[in-house]
Amino acid sequence: MGNDKTDENKGLNAGINLPLNPTPENENYEDHLPSIEGDCEGYLPPPKNESVQQNIGALLLEKRLHDKRQESEKELKPEDFLRQGYEQIQKARKQILYACTFIFCGILLLLFCVTMAKGKIDKYTGDIDKLKKSMESLDKTIQDKIDISVKNIANKETPATTGIAKFQAKSDSMINASDLGITTESIVVNGKSYNLVADSRAQFSDTQGKYGWQYGYYRNSISKTPFSPLIYIDLGHNDARDHFGWVHRLTGLTVGQNYNRMQMIPYRDDKMVLYPARLWTNTLSDGYLHIKIEGALAEHSDDGIVLGLYLDDQIIWSSPQLTVKTQSEVQHTIDSLLIRKGQTLRMVVDPLGNSKKDYVDFLAKIYLCHIK
Repeated sequence: MGNDKTDENKGLNAGINLPLNPTPENENYEDHLPSIEGDCEGYLPPPKNESVQQNIGALLLEKRLHDKRQESEKELKPEDFLRQGYEQIQKARKQILYACTFIFCGILLLLFCVTMAKGKIDKYTGDIDKLKKSMESLDKTIQDKIDISVKNIANKETPATTGIAKFQAKSDSMINASDLGITTESIVVNGKSYNLVADSRAQFSDTQGKYGWQYGYYRNSISKTPFSPLIYIDLGHNDARDHFGWVHRLTGLTVGQNYNRMQMIPYRDDKMVLYPARLWTNTLSDGYLHIKIEGALAEHSDDGIVLGLYLDDQIIWSSPQLTVKTQSEVQHTIDSLLIRKGQTLRMVVDPLGNSKKDYVDFLAKIYLCHIK
């Protein structure tokens, strides 16, 4: 019996080399055991009995084989692999759906904000347009009232008409220039005798129509729009711009006097252009005119200006483009210009592309040779 068990143990332990008689010199006999993890760690040293040692080795081997079988059973089967893959796909699909939902909500929020901002901008733009229209309407109303006032004044007898009446009642040799607010001055040109009847500097006044002069502007067109009179404002010489005269309150357009200069200031923006104009109407008699013109830029204009002289709607003379870099002053004489009683000379300033610093002195002395 004892031999059979020995043989059986040998069979179980076949291929395992265990030290049968561990000795102090061979204390590392555990290195000959199979590598086992888990419950066998920290086991007690085996007893010295040979059969017991062999039984322990067989048990350890059987445990190792059992663990390998369990590991092999844990390996994924094809259906398990497919199931796990499907679960991963579903999980990724949910994450993508959440992300798309978040992005879509963000886009909706952005569109809402843009719509609200656009509504606010449109509202403010509409308010600005309404304000501009109100200002233009107010300006037109003021100018209409001025036109009515000027017409009422023109229908009344003024010092200007009194002076003109005295002038008309006398012959050329008996003209009293003081009645027109100017000094007596006569010249002879090409055999014709001329008397000074109008001086834009000397006859400048705060009354529309005095000595035949009017002060105003044309809007957008010199020939196709009516003349609009201006309002006189005396700012005195303490003002920063040191000017006084006929002023367009909303734009600063001026037909006035800056100290002893007859300054004219045009206006231009993206929507309109205002041409300042000084008009002289011949209320004396038919005759020929001899006109001396002077023009000079008073500031460093951006793109310059052009001066023009019209007889009613017909242009008689225009200056070259006056700029600081090219030509800033001009003098010109017009001789033997036929004029009828009631016709009007118009002195106009064109700001060209813009009106930045377009301050110009525009003077005229007008001599008349009476047709007998």
